Amino acid sequence: MTELSTHPSKSTERLRELDGYFERESAAIMASETLTPTAKRARLQELRSEYTDKWTLAHHEAEQDLAEWREIFQSRAEYRRRIPKLPNHPIVYDPPDRGAPLPEIDWDNRWVFVKIGEQANGWPIVEAQPKPQPPGEAA
Repeated sequence: MTELSTHPSKSTERLRELDGYFERESAAIMASETLTPTAKRARLQELRSEYTDKWTLAHHEAEQDLAEWREIFQSRAEYRRRIPKLPNHPIVYDPPDRGAPLPEIDWDNRWVFVKIGEQANGWPIVEAQPKPQPPGEAA
């Protein structure tokens, strides 16, 4: 059994090489001025039978290789189908009650911005400091 190629396009590379070889060799035979027409015909016949044998083997290997790649791509597609798709728009997910309610949001976040200085260009230097606790509230 042959090793799986690194990419599906490599599976048919051998077929393309054989086609190019056949075209070049047949053109060289036909362009030859030293061969007689009978010798050209005989050499083309040999080349064609050699090409047919090699092409049949390479085609069989390419079909097996592509069948393995087809299985790989189908298994990947099946795996992707099992993954739930996320929507393309934002959704507010409001699940049913899952226990104790969340605490109310404290919009008064107890911070105050205080000017602590000034830069050379006149811009203020500001710092966030916690507000003092109101009397009666425990920390």
